[in-house]
Amino acid sequence: FKDDYGYEALHKFFNKIGGYPMITEKWNDANFDWQNAYVYVDTHINAIKLFIAYQVDRVSLTDKTHFIIVGPQPGFHIGSTLISELYSNEDKMEAEIKFRKKVKKLLSGIGGDKLSDELIERDINALIEFEKKFASIEQQSEAADTGENFVLSIEEMQNQYKDTELGDQSIKEVNGFLRTIKDSLTLTINTNKWMDEETKQNAQLKLNRMLSYIASPSQVKNDEELDEFYKHLSFQLEILIGILLKPHFYLGAPLAINMAAIGSAVGHEITHGFDNTGSQYDEQGLKQNWWDKQTQRHYGTKVNCFIRQYSNYVEPKTGKHVDGNLTVGENIADNGGLHNAFNAYKIYGALKHPETDLKLPNQMSRFTKDQLFFIAYGNAFCSDNSKAYTNLALTDVHSPDDARVMLPLQNSKEFSKAFNCKQGSRMNPVNKCILW
Repeated sequence: FKDDYGYEALHKFFNKIGGYPMITEKWNDANFDWQNAYVYVDTHINAIKLFIAYQVDRVSLTDKTHFIIVGPQPGFHIGSTLISELYSNEDKMEAEIKFRKKVKKLLSGIGGDKLSDELIERDINALIEFEKKFASIEQQSEAADTGENFVLSIEEMQNQYKDTELGDQSIKEVNGFLRTIKDSLTLTINTNKWMDEETKQNAQLKLNRMLSYIASPSQVKNDEELDEFYKHLSFQLEILIGILLKPHFYLGAPLAINMAAIGSAVGHEITHGFDNTGSQYDEQGLKQNWWDKQTQRHYGTKVNCFIRQYSNYVEPKTGKHVDGNLTVGENIADNGGLHNAFNAYKIYGALKHPETDLKLPNQMSRFTKDQLFFIAYGNAFCSDNSKAYTNLALTDVHSPDDARVMLPLQNSKEFSKAFNCKQGSRMNPVNKCILW
């Protein structure tokens, strides 16, 4: 929202919901109807699920034909900037209880009959005790399983945007990238020494069965075909419109730049099908064990390598270690995405995109095409975050941006070769973690 159009659009949005006290000159609490604002925001931009939440989910992880609409517990938490100032569990619990009391008091007045502070405190304390007991119940399935619903969500606007903002050439080029990255992963699977032949065949079958959609499926324009599409959901990769923009994709840019940015992102998502969670599902998206026991042990050893490597990484701004266990799935995907994107870049360039004389101008002209690839990869993660945000990011399933660049590059033999990194140096350690 840095340009005039952005400010104007934001101003119109706030007017629609009744204003905003920080930017509205004559603000009056009595004139603000938070219920209308809530409904407008939820129905127009689908941005909040504070009091009411809903989603489509699978009936069972082993059943891909039946779906239900469920009402999960909505997100209901104190803002991250406030919670980051609290360090002890007691402080956080006290703040959470106070916050819930205020919200309950607000909601209790909707029908005109407000609850007393004593009744509110009793209800909140009972709720806290219930949540403590509920959290202690042992789950039979992994927590990650509950997030595995293969549901496609596409707004009408997305298809219209694709027609007006994305040319056929952009989609055609990214489609070519995707096919070549899958070819690269096929090569990786077939040439590795740690998998048995049957498991390789199962992995290849899963990769072959992976459906992919760029921007939106063609069926989105035809209601009947779209209904049929939803009846038979399967293992699929969706590349949404937002990633087909800078800094991930520049139409007409050197192949090294585009393949490094959007190619590694596409490779990242494909690799998720074979990370520590995705590897538990077969080619139909059903939870099945398709691994030979010995191969599975080799796989576990390689996964542990990533856990140790990332756990030893210290985020420079906070001085804290990355949680290697929490982030391992994303780290596997980052490394696999980079490795297969580089191989795809070499294959695609040799066959379809020679670029004999194409170089960047000025000082960037001194870099080779291979070096440009890795520079563009780092550029895609370029960010400048506050210490508070970085502290929060350390609790995310993704590693911090600097780790997502540095560690995959340290594991890349191709990077060390491109920049002539001496073996044993920081960017070319002797012990590397390699899986896909």
